[in-house]
Amino acid sequence: MKTITINLNEPKSGKSETASADFEDSEMFLFEEYLANADKLNELSIVKEGVLGKINVEFIQGEEPLFKTQLPEEEKILSLLHRLRMFILNDEKASYNKITGMILRNFNNSLVKSIIKKHRKIYDGRCFQGAIQVKSNGKIINSEEVLFLWLNSFEYHSDQTKRKEIEKLH
Repeated sequence: MKTITINLNEPKSGKSETASADFEDSEMFLFEEYLANADKLNELSIVKEGVLGKINVEFIQGEEPLFKTQLPEEEKILSLLHRLRMFILNDEKASYNKITGMILRNFNNSLVKSIIKKHRKIYDGRCFQGAIQVKSNGKIINSEEVLFLWLNSFEYHSDQTKRKEIEKLH
């Protein structure tokens, strides 16, 4: 058992507080694995450079919007997707959802919980969807659901059923 103490500062209110929680040794091991995976992710040039690509949308009233995209090199995207597997696949023992869930369970502090919940909304795309929703055939394209559909049909697996679902979006 190990006690973790964190200092929290809320910039808007200037409020500062300390929160502590106890974690089992097995949970600490998962934290260490998560951090090791984060270090590997941060080694990638696509992460170091900080620019993933560009999307421009041109919209003229009464006309179809025009989307222009500029993506990084395919090799960089593939290396990023490979390293992200440890974070985004929920079956991974130290995935983002499992680690943040563990933090939510162990910390009994409203500020910690609100910070984690806010970050989860950023992580799963709900914040971005609040600004922009891209839909095709009734499905929100910029969603975690469609991302996993695509990953499992084209990148991480070759699931033909999911591939057909993706093709329906065209």
